[in-house]
Amino acid sequence: MRFVHCADLHLDSPLRGQERYDGAPVQDMREATRRSFTNIIDLALEREVDFILIAGDVFDGDAVAADAEQRAADAAARLSNLITEYASARLSSTIISEDIETYQQRFQGPLLARASELFANITGGRFAKVATDFDEDMTIFVGVRANGKRETVGSLSSGTRDQLFLVLRLAAIESHVDNQEPMPMVVDDIVINFDDASASATFKVLAELSKKTQVLVFTHHEHLLEQAAGAIDKNSFVVHKLVGVRRSDQCERYREFHISCHPEIHIYCLS
Repeated sequence: MRFVHCADLHLDSPLRGQERYDGAPVQDMREATRRSFTNIIDLALEREVDFILIAGDVFDGDAVAADAEQRAADAAARLSNLITEYASARLSSTIISEDIETYQQRFQGPLLARASELFANITGGRFAKVATDFDEDMTIFVGVRANGKRETVGSLSSGTRDQLFLVLRLAAIESHVDNQEPMPMVVDDIVINFDDASASATFKVLAELSKKTQVLVFTHHEHLLEQAAGAIDKNSFVVHKLVGVRRSDQCERYREFHISCHPEIHIYCLS
């Protein structure tokens, strides 16, 4: 919530004491309070504040000049127009927010629920779920730790950030496979920034996905083959060691033989 607070404006103060000093800019000082009041209203309109709080004396005692009253009335009219516009915009925003929330509950809810399961699994329980939040009226994804603390994407480590993006994509892919014609999933060094436990958990997730559709994993790191073998059954994936061949050429060579919709995992190790 934003608001403007000001006090003791003393509009049109007679400033009688200043008249005792020769050359004192009495009229300029009287105008200064009027200009300040106008600037306050302009600022409130520009920043679209929720309200203005004026404390103390607006006018100077009984010296309420007609001109000062008119200035105050004009300012009130300008604020009244702002209030009407703000109320209309706020109502529209509320209706839109409710529509978005309904859409998210209907369509994103199941995806976030599945992504949360995968995130908790791959992070070893360090994070409990994936949730949405708002940042300056924009919907963002956050990771929720086991203790309930919410972490924005920018505050996550590079490995955890990659895991968050991965589980969101995996949840969407699983939903597509369950409801549409299956398509192969191709990933490239997705566990390079993961610790050993997270990498092993990721291979297990991919093994489960491979029961529904084909998974192609590309990597430059041969030690990940041992890690995959330790996490899932050796007979559940096929290894292709690609030596001295550019990745683009080798992908094209294997495309017609290995890319299919048959459930299985192919791991291509380029060295």
